[in-house]
Amino acid sequence: RGHTATLDEARGRILVFAGQGYHELGDDLYAFDYVNSAVSRITPAGVGPSARQNHVAVLDTVRDRLIVFGGRGYHDLFDDVYALDLAGVSPTWSRLTPSGVAPLPREGHVAVFDAAENRMIAFSGEGYYEPYADTWELNFSASEDGTWRALVPAGIAPEPRTEAAVAFDAATGRMFVGGGLGFHEVH
Repeated sequence: RGHTATLDEARGRILVFAGQGYHELGDDLYAFDYVNSAVSRITPAGVGPSARQNHVAVLDTVRDRLIVFGGRGYHDLFDDVYALDLAGVSPTWSRLTPSGVAPLPREGHVAVFDAAENRMIAFSGEGYYEPYADTWELNFSASEDGTWRALVPAGIAPEPRTEAAVAFDAATGRMFVGGGLGFHEVH
């Protein structure tokens, strides 16, 4: 539980990263080849994220890389950002150091990648003491590491929540957030 599953459509696979097993957190990465119904473990080069759960992972289709943000470790919440370069022979992890003011550490948030605007959008989650209803942009237009910026969307914001579901409609540029712990509506 608490893992991510990210569609890598160009390679016909789903990347599954980290999460909690029966007794411990993981930092492992698997690929499910949905064309051939095969599962394989991927062991990237570089130093990747520590073991975690309830993080987000999105596919940066502009740079062909998996972006991982936040989550919960054994005792801490994270606000770190990692990229797994998928191009080339061997996938390689690197830690990103975005500029700007970063969101507070969190778990249970949601995120999408908006290729047209070259950015990841993250929403909600839970900190050490309370759930959030904030929206953040990690924009990669100016640098590979990105720039954080808090967004203030128009309209009535959803209430603070964790464990929601998210979908992105690239044709309209809209992100849909559904449910969450104790919620049943879609925004």
